[in-house]
Amino acid sequence: MHTDKQFDDKQFLILIVDDVEENVQLLGNIFQENNFDVSFASNGKSALDILDSETPDLIILDIMMPDMDGLEVCRRIKENPRNKDIPIIFLTAKSRQEDIIKGFEIGAVDYVTKPFELSELLARVNTHLNLKQAKDELKESNLTKSKFFSIITNDIKDILLGIRSCSSFMLQEINTNDLENVSKYAKILNNDSSKLYEFIENIIEWVNIQTNNFESTNKEIKLKELVNEVIQSFTKSIIAKNIDIEENIDEKIIIDTDLKAVSTIFIKLLNNAIKYSYPKGKIAINAVEKDKYFEISIIDNGVGVEHTVASKIFRLDTPFPKTVGTNNEGGTGLGLIICKSLIDKIEGNIWLETKKHKGTTVTFTIPKPI
Repeated sequence: MHTDKQFDDKQFLILIVDDVEENVQLLGNIFQENNFDVSFASNGKSALDILDSETPDLIILDIMMPDMDGLEVCRRIKENPRNKDIPIIFLTAKSRQEDIIKGFEIGAVDYVTKPFELSELLARVNTHLNLKQAKDELKESNLTKSKFFSIITNDIKDILLGIRSCSSFMLQEINTNDLENVSKYAKILNNDSSKLYEFIENIIEWVNIQTNNFESTNKEIKLKELVNEVIQSFTKSIIAKNIDIEENIDEKIIIDTDLKAVSTIFIKLLNNAIKYSYPKGKIAINAVEKDKYFEISIIDNGVGVEHTVASKIFRLDTPFPKTVGTNNEGGTGLGLIICKSLIDKIEGNIWLETKKHKGTTVTFTIPKPI
């Protein structure tokens, strides 16, 4: 008998602890037939030894065992910080109420009595694996976001420190009537203020995406029209750097997706391409239709980034790259993270290829409606 699992196709490892060989073989066959990996232990000590070298996703634990019963094994497992979150299901012929209560008190998540129904056992195992996976993902997400906000706090402090220092110098120069230096500091102050505004604007946008407050509007639109509207909005920046924009999109390509999300992705990616392009540089925007999605690439021949930076550029838990634009434009590093969040929202993919001083290609996909 096979049962559908609701989680991803990860091969989960189940540790079976039982002193009766026939039970171990029976359970092992059941779980292996349902695409689980299996480890075995014939007593409590062996189970604890196994846990020193591997971490199963779930433990099936018999209560009635010699030397060290299942309740004591469970207690010791839960005392170890490394193993305390592993779900334990007691599987035993014992069904006395006090044993069930004691099992839950020391950390078991469920209790199945022998003889058991196969479908019930598999359903309980799948349920607790789903719960554990959801809990692990939430824990990882919270840890990542904590690091993210720590990085943001430090970056904002750095910008504000620059603004405070610059304004102090301006006050000193005003008293000496040195207008040339005042003008110089005013430009720096304006640049830092713009950077701070962009940073806060990006943070608000990212938070709205994470809390589902980002307005979604699914709409059919010609991709070529959307891209040209975005290009038009950057006319001033394009002229300032004398950049050649080459748009290669078939007029027949029509996307049906979250219009605001895709527009925001194009705006942020084109903004980066312009910012990091050299004067008289070239930017190409290409689109290719595949079976199940459209693949869009934005290619520039600008500054590029090191491979070590590129590999972390979409991650929340690493400091954002502080590369400035070719005209000394400020950058927050948040734009690509927002793009990644929006790409996830529309169930697409995004990746980046880059080479220092040679340029960058950012490619993303827009799924076709099913």
